[in-house]
Amino acid sequence: MANQIFNGNWIILSGVKIEGLNSQTLHKKKLNSKIWGYNEGILQEILLEILKKVIPNKVNEKNIIDIPLNVYEIKSLKSFFEEEVKKLLNERMVSDSGFEVEILNQIILLDLRNNRKTDSLLYGYFNMLKIIDECIEANNPLYLTID
Repeated sequence: MANQIFNGNWIILSGVKIEGLNSQTLHKKKLNSKIWGYNEGILQEILLEILKKVIPNKVNEKNIIDIPLNVYEIKSLKSFFEEEVKKLLNERMVSDSGFEVEILNQIILLDLRNNRKTDSLLYGYFNMLKIIDECIEANNPLYLTID
């Protein structure tokens, strides 16, 4: 990938263009909260499957950087992530430890140690929904990168 931060097989959704960013610029401009993705394992596979369901025409290639998604695609992703969050909230074990997040108007404790799979997915979806909401509110594109 033509990027100095991300090496490997990344799938990234971001509220900013990442091409040409380096880690100093990323932190200096406080852009790290506008970028979320996975580079390996089951979470990357799950994200790829979600993208194939919601925006199949955009995920047929590798080595795409900063492809803007249109409003319909962004809202479709938001709806899909919200539905997945609802399912996960119903199936997960409630934890009495971890860190607090508010997701879909519910405050929950995420425990990435003991509820690793469900809470890792919830944490990823939580971050994706924050980025998506920021893009919708600011009328900005959401960018897709697949390496």
